[in-house]
Amino acid sequence: MGAFASIPEDCLVRASGWLTKEDFLFQRAVSPAARDAAHRAVTRHYGRDAAALRHKYTGLHVVRFRHSPDDIDRSQIGAAPLQMKAKPRVVDAMGRVFGAGCTQLEACGTTIPRIVAVRRFITSTNGGLLSLSLHNCAVSPGIMVQMCRAAPNLLFFGGPQYVSTPEASIIAISEACPKLTDVHFSNLGSTLGPAERYERFFPHLETLTIPPRYPHQQYQPTRLDWITEAARATSAKYLNLEGSYITADFVAAVVGTPLGDRVTEFAFGDFRETTIEPEAFLAAARGFPKLEELCIPKGTSIPNAAFYEELARIRTFQNVQILDDGTTNAHVVAFARNNSLKKLELRFLPRIDRGLIDGIISSRSAATLEDLEIVYCGEPNVEYPIDPPVFGCSAFLRLVRACPKLKRLYWQHEFEDTTSGEEEISKILVDRGGEFDLAWC
Repeated sequence: MGAFASIPEDCLVRASGWLTKEDFLFQRAVSPAARDAAHRAVTRHYGRDAAALRHKYTGLHVVRFRHSPDDIDRSQIGAAPLQMKAKPRVVDAMGRVFGAGCTQLEACGTTIPRIVAVRRFITSTNGGLLSLSLHNCAVSPGIMVQMCRAAPNLLFFGGPQYVSTPEASIIAISEACPKLTDVHFSNLGSTLGPAERYERFFPHLETLTIPPRYPHQQYQPTRLDWITEAARATSAKYLNLEGSYITADFVAAVVGTPLGDRVTEFAFGDFRETTIEPEAFLAAARGFPKLEELCIPKGTSIPNAAFYEELARIRTFQNVQILDDGTTNAHVVAFARNNSLKKLELRFLPRIDRGLIDGIISSRSAATLEDLEIVYCGEPNVEYPIDPPVFGCSAFLRLVRACPKLKRLYWQHEFEDTTSGEEEISKILVDRGGEFDLAWC
């Protein structure tokens, strides 16, 4: 029986719900109690659906100790640490049986006994833990450092969101877990973003993140010297600018560093408003030698179509995403005319109209375009869904015929399309090995 005999019955039933079919067969042979627990777990979680059992989990490598939604004030979710539902004895029992196989752990907790139990669970992984998230945990900096010392092979670490982490603890964690490629700490106690505050201590980071997590407003970095240090000290090749205000001075702080020499994409992100000054785009085009992909974020205002002609004289691009809602046909056509685009994404651009199609057909990019996404463009008023869409399948059919390399077309819009051509578009793109994805909603 071994460790199974020491597990409380309620814990055994709960843990049984995480096992694969093969593990259930093994558990049934261990003891009568384990057999009964397996039976109850199958009935409780899966009923008689064997297919659901096979696909629920592929193996026990992720362990989550979560809060109980019935035991907390819901107003505290997202505003304060959360108490763990599992009791310390359950956490300990889980560690004895499953700790050695756990590679990813997520835990919350507000009381010392539960937090200490999480630390013991981490120790039970014998250094096999690769990912540790303590986002909703009220763990102190000292115990957090102890946890990390017991997990020297961590690749991801998410510190507590509601506890301030001093720089000394951050440095200790960087020394205890030298392989970290992704790390997050609370904003509390500092007004600086991660790249300015602590990312220079983690040499294997893949991304430098400029804004703090969950900023109250758009963030403009001020300690550009520390950003330069982080760009030199880490192996990062991506810049996370989402939610930031970026100037040419910021770009200058990264140009010439190893990060600047590795960057291939600039300003991508969909969720928080980002502003890139036009001069920052020009500086990036001049200073980042491998830059190939560009995003024009929603918060950015490109002065006129001639700007894209000036940008193309510095550097041309194959992939571009345009979210700036001041964009007109002339802006897009200028980009398509001066670049050999392979992928073009246009999202939420109300000033676009049907003339865009002819502009792309007559551009340089018509011969190279492979992937086109148009999402809610040319729809300034969505209150009248009986209106026809700006484009229509008949217009896209002309585009598909004029762009011999186009394989994928994604069109999402608000109004019903009554024009013909959808089946012919699909046939042409499928014959090319691609697809026509039409979403009307």
